[in-house]
Amino acid sequence: MTPFALNRRTLLQGGAMIGCLAMTGLTTTSGLADTTTDGSPLTGALVGWLVIQPDGGGRIDLIELDSEVRPTRQVAAETILPVTSVAAAARQARTAVIRIVAASWQVPTETCTCGWGRVDHAASNRTISFTIWTDFA
Repeated sequence: MTPFALNRRTLLQGGAMIGCLAMTGLTTTSGLADTTTDGSPLTGALVGWLVIQPDGGGRIDLIELDSEVRPTRQVAAETILPVTSVAAAARQARTAVIRIVAASWQVPTETCTCGWGRVDHAASNRTISFTIWTDFA
């Protein structure tokens, strides 16, 4: 898969409204999940919506996109522990993305690397694009 740019306009054109997270065609998880909802491997790009609460904690919802950059399913929802900066919350979200992708590919987390907007696993030559947007509750 070739990494490609993800932006709000593309998602809006594909039927997603990020501000209210009104995604069409999604299967949502109930509670917290560490892997995909149906156990199938991740293949499309990922977009994460990080919402930071007034107490510094938050939540990240991770959505998989299809080849047309349309949201197809929610693959994870995780709580972010209270932090003192947006950067610290983003680091927790990034760590969650790496862990979820590694679990999907059935590889150790430490063998995955995270570059600008993508997670790579060199041994299997796999790459998945991702972006994280941050909102405040």
